[in-house]
Order: sequence, then structure tokens, then C-alpha cells
Amino acid sequence: MDWSFGDYAAAATLLAGFVFGAAIALKASGQLAYRAAAFLALLSVLALIWINGAVGIIGSQSNAANLMYGVVVLIALAGAVVARLRAAGMALTLALMAGAQVLIGLIAWLGGMGSGSPSWPQSLIGVTVIFAGAFLGAAALFRAAARAQAAASLSR
Repeated sequence: MDWSFGDYAAAATLLAGFVFGAAIALKASGQLAYRAAAFLALLSVLALIWINGAVGIIGSQSNAANLMYGVVVLIALAGAVVARLRAAGMALTLALMAGAQVLIGLIAWLGGMGSGSPSWPQSLIGVTVIFAGAFLGAAALFRAAARAQAAASLSR
């Protein structure tokens, strides 16, 4: 690989963000479902950014249409702040992220935004299904954590 200093800095920033997010999630809740949801969400966002930056999802990495995936990351950040990392709010945030992932895939596919790529549109469809599925899986885990938390508070 022929990485520049900026590439190494970006990779270090992404990995530091993942570790920082994992540390926050560990402190936010002791529930296994919550921690698994947070880990899956963080890993999925890390992979989305890394893959998009390295090779691109829509066509090549130089295709400006790939910038649409920034919306998914912004939803994650805004949702975490608004929900204050509470499980029920995070479940909704991850569901919205999955919806945004699918919507971006549809826009790119219907708009033919990556049609010069040899594996178009199969690669886009595959990546969209994988990431939307991961976000929905994390949403389900957060939802389970929220239900367990609600049940625990009722039994007190």
C-alpha cells in the first residue's frame, strides 16, 4: 500500500474513534445486549467509512456520490447525542441509519451513479444489504436492552 501521512492520520482517527466509542458504551450500560449493540454499531460505522474511503461503494472512491454516506454517520452522531446513549433512543437511531443506508443505495442505483464500475450494481446492493442488516441488528439489540431495562425498573 502506498499510504500518505494523511491516510495514516485518517486511519488512526477512525480507530481512535472506535476505541473511544467502545469505552463510552462500556460505561453507559452493563447489559450485554447494549454492549453488543454498541459494538456492532461502532464496527459497522468504522467499516462503512473505511471501505468508502478506500475503494468507494458507489463506483470508485473518487465518485462524489459516496459523500452521501456521510449522512449515515451524521445520523449516528446526532442520534447518540439526542438519545443521550439511552437504549430506546439508540434503537431508533440505528433504525434510521438502516433506512438512510437503503435510501442512499436506491438513489445511487436508480440514478446509475456507479454504472462505470465492472461490478455495478451488484456490489452496491450487497454492501447496502450488509450494512442495513448490521444497523438493524444493532437496533434490535438496543431495543432488547431497552425492554430489559424497562422490565428491571418495573420490578423494583
